[in-house]
Amino acid sequence: MKWTSATALVLALSAAGAGATYVVTRRPMGPAELLREVRADLEATDFDQRATVERLGIALEAAQARGDDALSAEILSTRAGVLIGNSDLSGGLEDLKQVEVLRPDDSELKLQVAQLMGELGDPAGALESTRSVIDDTPDSAAAWALMAQFESDSALSALQPTINEIKSNLVRKNAELASEQLISLACRDANDEDLTAAKYRLEALFPSESKEIFFKADKQSIPEAQVHYATARAAYARAVELEPTPERVLAFGMSLDAAGQRPLAIRVLSASLIVPSLSSSADIKFELVKLLQRSNRHQEAMTIVTKKTAWADCAHLDYIAHAAQMFYEGRVVRQLNTLAIRLEQLGSDTGKRWALFYRSAYRIWDAQNKEAEDIDP
Repeated sequence: MKWTSATALVLALSAAGAGATYVVTRRPMGPAELLREVRADLEATDFDQRATVERLGIALEAAQARGDDALSAEILSTRAGVLIGNSDLSGGLEDLKQVEVLRPDDSELKLQVAQLMGELGDPAGALESTRSVIDDTPDSAAAWALMAQFESDSALSALQPTINEIKSNLVRKNAELASEQLISLACRDANDEDLTAAKYRLEALFPSESKEIFFKADKQSIPEAQVHYATARAAYARAVELEPTPERVLAFGMSLDAAGQRPLAIRVLSASLIVPSLSSSADIKFELVKLLQRSNRHQEAMTIVTKKTAWADCAHLDYIAHAAQMFYEGRVVRQLNTLAIRLEQLGSDTGKRWALFYRSAYRIWDAQNKEAEDIDP
């Protein structure tokens, strides 16, 4: 049975990866010994989930009977990992909440519980749990990043009833465009100078008989979502300030771009590349290149791909392909060949097809250049 975890955070909690088969021994085992045996058995590729959970249940009862809270927490954590790894998120969450009672000061555990609550459709509870962690440990970058995620989810939840009404009352083409513009409008700050114009564009998509949908959203769901999105941006900023990672920087940059603050998003991504731990991030560079191109700052985008990316060490297939397209369109012959070779090295079928095309273009252009050199007087 293949074990896939619900979240990376929960995986970190679990002691091991797969399952076990219950074996009755002649000598009764204590809970600690039974837990050790289960953890050892979890190294197997296949396992009997029911038997594993039953064994851990027996160990838990024994540990609780002894009043051993520390061991009970370990057993519950292990069982939560098994349950979650087999898609029983509710069961895993129940166990983790019991661990939370035994470890009230474990902020990482609280974030794991919050993550699961969010996945199980309780964003309000998840947000409350995350905020409690921030209250206790205000310098937790992980908590701020998770709060930003939940605030963004809450914004979408606030907009969802309006989106549903739009889909029910507008023709499909206008419904799709109105939904996109609704989210874009809600992403903008309440003091955005382009907010009024954005509202007019959105209102124009509603026929007269459906205007009430827009007016109601303008008074209720849009302001509510704006608060959530603004809070999310601030939380992402705090997470990046405390502990920048490529994922957090990208999330912050994309939230700024969605809010109509593309120049600021570009500055954030550009500044992040000065940080040693982020300077080689292909994800950040790829997003920065795309934002520069959308801003018609093509020369700056070309500088990133020609001078600021070590292609020999890059394994980001989409970024390499995008840069190759830029080189192809700009007839940057030598670097196009470099990327074609790199695409071949990565080994994917898609990469090989792209490599074949760009290598062919390189050879044609190279031959043309040599022919021109030969006839040049």
